[in-house]
Amino acid sequence: MISAWEHHAVHRPAQLLADRGVDVVVIGPADDGPFDLEAFRSVLSEGVRLVVISAASNVTGELLPVGEIGEMAKASGATFMVDAAQIGGWMPIEGDPDLFAFAGHKGPQGPWGIGGLYVAPHVVMRSPEASCEIPLDGSAPECAVMPGYCDAGSVNRAALAGLAVALQACNPARLLVARELCERFVVGALALGMTLHGARNPERRMPTAAVTSAGISPTELAAKLALAEIYASGGIQCAPLAHRTLGTDPTGVLRVSFGPTNRAGDVTAILDALREILG
Repeated sequence: MISAWEHHAVHRPAQLLADRGVDVVVIGPADDGPFDLEAFRSVLSEGVRLVVISAASNVTGELLPVGEIGEMAKASGATFMVDAAQIGGWMPIEGDPDLFAFAGHKGPQGPWGIGGLYVAPHVVMRSPEASCEIPLDGSAPECAVMPGYCDAGSVNRAALAGLAVALQACNPARLLVARELCERFVVGALALGMTLHGARNPERRMPTAAVTSAGISPTELAAKLALAEIYASGGIQCAPLAHRTLGTDPTGVLRVSFGPTNRAGDVTAILDALREILG
């Protein structure tokens, strides 16, 4: 079971499983939020083995009710996994997941190409390709005849060191500052006649805004902003399923995100650039 907001990193493996005969259910939004908990409850009653949920949409930044989803999933006996790429380094991961994955370069502000996957001790990796020979007691691992799941080759120690430093610098206060900047942007974008997609309440979103403007495509907007050395994502953000849910496919949105290093002047700069572009 997945949500209607998943990134390709979740959606494509789910499609592959479906092609192999696994029943995959997609839960869409409710009238008052991004996830229909009642529909989810109904599906759980039919027996679900795995629930995989993005903690927040990578398109709109809107937060899903991960805590409630996790509580319901685990009560039903399903394994619960969270794609925490959008919230890792920003806020705690709710729902007591059995597995969660995070990206080092997003919230933590670490190097590109590094991240993490947490697997709870009670989760058994049954696939031969997903078996580690590393003992939990810290003793030396036995040599395996064939490579196992953890034998990925040489470890990128520089990236690991960068990620460790980045995680130590994570501070919940960063989210408040970034959300304030994002809200300034949203207010200015709406004043320019742009449309905001997703929750209007900034507390229901990460510091990300998905906007569109009539008469100009998101990709063209992003290209013109880039000429002013302002970089935003124009298009479908590797999440066509989410855009079908939003009704913004095939052109997508202009996604503007704010991080720990942004300042008020950045908001002014992008709004001034958009004002000039939109005429």
